[in-house]
Amino acid sequence: VYGAEMDAYSSSAVPPEGEGLRPEMFVEMKTSREVENDRQARSFRRFKTLKWWAQSFLVATPEILCGWRDDGGTVWRLESFKVKDLPKAGEEWKPNICFNFLTSLLAQLKERVTSDGLDTVWELSFEPRQGVELVERRLDRREEHPVLPQWFTGQVFRDQA
Repeated sequence: VYGAEMDAYSSSAVPPEGEGLRPEMFVEMKTSREVENDRQARSFRRFKTLKWWAQSFLVATPEILCGWRDDGGTVWRLESFKVKDLPKAGEEWKPNICFNFLTSLLAQLKERVTSDGLDTVWELSFEPRQGVELVERRLDRREEHPVLPQWFTGQVFRDQA
């Protein structure tokens, strides 16, 4: 259901031949605008810590290296965040509530997504206090701008197209 690319591997040596990479050494790299006032600090704690935590926690990445940048895009300072500590720094979000939401969402998807095919798209939207809306859309394979054009699906999914 979920995957992530790895940005860095924290090691002072090349892993020995035949030995795989150790997940606890993976590092996610981010940039963020340097925080200059209380409003920006609150926004960082409220929104960025949640997004960073969710992305990294779900794939067991233990560390995020943040490059603090200016408006011109120049990074002037680096700061390391331990993913396990982000919920303590966060504001207005709790990890258990996030997991409960994810569990509920996945259960709904499992129950309701009962068909698939190259002409089916499931549209998911969320509105606070209203919940999740899931709508099945059947695509007209002849439409001008389908999600996956017929030339693509014809090549990739030869047996299914």
